[in-house]
Amino acid sequence: MSDSGRAGMNSRKVKPTALLGFAIGLGYTVLFLVLEKFLGPSYSDIGKTADSVLRGIVVPLAISTFVTAGLTSWLGWWRPVLREKPLGVKWMWAIPVVLGVVVLIGIDWAQISAVGAPYLLWLAVGTLLVGFNEEIVYRGLALVAFRGAYKEVYVWLLTSVLFGLLHGANVFLGQALVPTIQQMVFAFVLGGVFYVVRRVTGVLAIPMILHALWDFGSFSWAGAFAVAKVGPAALAGANWSGLLMAVRLPLQFALIVLCLLAAKRVFSTPAEMADQDL
Repeated sequence: MSDSGRAGMNSRKVKPTALLGFAIGLGYTVLFLVLEKFLGPSYSDIGKTADSVLRGIVVPLAISTFVTAGLTSWLGWWRPVLREKPLGVKWMWAIPVVLGVVVLIGIDWAQISAVGAPYLLWLAVGTLLVGFNEEIVYRGLALVAFRGAYKEVYVWLLTSVLFGLLHGANVFLGQALVPTIQQMVFAFVLGGVFYVVRRVTGVLAIPMILHALWDFGSFSWAGAFAVAKVGPAALAGANWSGLLMAVRLPLQFALIVLCLLAAKRVFSTPAEMADQDL
């Protein structure tokens, strides 16, 4: 990118504050709810057909992308949002590696081809948009904003809580309360892992990709159940998928242990953002 291009991306500098962090995190939740209410199908139908993926994921998230990208440009925060100095501890790279394996195992490889090309295409586009938007908002904009006011441990806590609250909005779209609470807790934990991945790697692109693949895997199971025809070959594949999922559980436990071991170093090391002028 040319010097003029870089200057354009950072033409305006807005001071990071805690108030901005809360406004961005909660504001995105409201935006998500409004777009899903007016544009998406019923919550229970999202992910079951190619059309439901297009209407419930791709279209709302495409609109969100213009909002989040425009906000980042207006704030002039692209550089600190997208990268920072990595922690530089070699063993911690096991965290994004293990997470990557967990994510790939979570995709329903046995039946994924049976859902059809249109479904896979829109799901790939939609989940890439999910990864971009949610990481830009929570491990990007909100993170930078909170770093203007709090120590790193509170940055992790607040960004993870706001990420959990985003998923709590599903109760207003028709999801039952108990599974919504479970989803919020899981999102809080997963958001914390994505935060650690950002600190370890120093770039937001890696959490974006892993986030997109995680959601692709989650929806691939919904699509396989709703769209694919189950026959002898699919049943054999389902057994193989079941074996992979059994391997996934101890890997998820190992991932949490690795993050806990890394926590002291992560929280005690001040973040060195790409743009220290903020």
